[in-house]
Amino acid sequence: MLLDFPRSHVVSAQAYLLAQHMTDGMAVAEVANLAGMSIELTHEALDELDGRAMVTRRQDGLVITKAICRRYVDAHVLRYDFR
Repeated sequence: MLLDFPRSHVVSAQAYLLAQHMTDGMAVAEVANLAGMSIELTHEALDELDGRAMVTRRQDGLVITKAICRRYVDAHVLRYDFR
């Protein structure tokens, strides 16, 4: 069994928590509510996931247009850094 993951698949705990709740077309406020996070922390986690090409947002930043990170969570290939 391979126990090595690409660095791009290791995210912060906040980004991992958010990825578990997110699907295409959801409003950022809706995802924040489901994850129990503040809007500010949600945007920080979305910025991290966006930087790793796992999520895209509408131009105004209020709606998630594409979220492939949920597939990574379901396939158990997305990990979080607990440090």
